[in-house]
Amino acid sequence: SLVLHAFTWRFWPAYVTSLLALGGSAAALCQLDLPPTRAVFFDLVLCDEFTLVFRWLLWGLLVCSVLLVSGEPLDKRSLSRCDGVGRCNRSAVLGLLFILAIGLLLLVQANHLFMVFFGFEFVGLSACLLFAISSVRDADALSKAAARVLPVFFFHMGSSFSLLFSITWVYGATGTFNFHTLQQQLVSLPDNGGLFLRVAWSGVLLGIASK
Repeated sequence: SLVLHAFTWRFWPAYVTSLLALGGSAAALCQLDLPPTRAVFFDLVLCDEFTLVFRWLLWGLLVCSVLLVSGEPLDKRSLSRCDGVGRCNRSAVLGLLFILAIGLLLLVQANHLFMVFFGFEFVGLSACLLFAISSVRDADALSKAAARVLPVFFFHMGSSFSLLFSITWVYGATGTFNFHTLQQQLVSLPDNGGLFLRVAWSGVLLGIASK
């Protein structure tokens, strides 16, 4: 959707592409069988009943979002060419919604700290851009929208740096990013020990909360 928006500035190619992507993903979900092991793809993601239910829930939300984005009345000019900033951005909104959905899917399936980081980045950056697009109604509002979005973007980048720093701190204390191994190490910690690891995990939780 974003590529079609950049090259054509038309809404209907992005809309048709979104519908095809939703149809293909639904067909793939119908054919999906749970693997014998929960951790797949080099132990980076989990695949179980919970993640399968979340995929269908996310698919339903995407369908509703695409229908809502396409529900604005169109005239003949907007069918052939975008005639305003708000109308032109609808195809970009479709692409950003799919990127946000990918981020949510990474978060719920994550079995690795860096998968959590990438999931939050997909969600955070796409949410910032969606907020910017929703703030723009005409060309004169671009500067006002930028003034509202820039503080949100800088806060997001600061929280991303804090989360990434804390994740590397956890790796320095444990030597792993895998959730299963980290859980075992946290359970085996003595009550009066592991201060470095506890501080590192506090930083991770603080970075996630700031997202």
